[in-house]
Amino acid sequence: MQQGDVDGLIDGATKIPAVRSGQLAPQLLRHHKNFFIRLETIVSRAAIQAGLSAEEVLETEERYISKCESLPDMERIKNLQYHMILDYADQVRKLKQCGGSQSRLVRNVLQYIRSHMAEPIRTADIAAYCGKSRGGLTMEFKKQTGRTLSDFIQQQRMQEAETLLLKTEQNLSQISSLLGFSSQSHFTRVFKEVHGMTPTEFRKSQG
Repeated sequence: MQQGDVDGLIDGATKIPAVRSGQLAPQLLRHHKNFFIRLETIVSRAAIQAGLSAEEVLETEERYISKCESLPDMERIKNLQYHMILDYADQVRKLKQCGGSQSRLVRNVLQYIRSHMAEPIRTADIAAYCGKSRGGLTMEFKKQTGRTLSDFIQQQRMQEAETLLLKTEQNLSQISSLLGFSSQSHFTRVFKEVHGMTPTEFRKSQG
């Protein structure tokens, strides 16, 4: 985490055995939420030690925990946990790459996308999360990054798709669900438009 090693974290996450239910709470759902909260605390403190703003990390921590508490099933909690870890690691990596110059707006947009990757992502919701109007967000984001918000969201999803295809053994249905696509065929169509090949072809070509 402190090195911003996103690939290493993904590789490690696929090798961690499942924790036995009942260790933290008698109810399985509560157990997963408790585990998420403890893990979030560990990860966020490591991110602060790596140089991220303590104030912003603590705000992010509160949002992730609130999001976790609202989730009704274990699978979505696991998905959020996976994206939470990668979100912090990606922030640390970007901080090291750009010397800490990335704006708070861009960091907040990234945080929202990461924590809602498995859901439909609307500009209005990101704007509310960032405390801005929809028009104000899109204009400021385009000015700072040179790209539209919708293009940026798709780019993040496609980068995540590449990572999942190369670093995990999850099937296309699982990956499309993790990335918030309405169906596997929709995911395949978008991926092919961006990469010029299907996800299956991409995985084979890099294997």
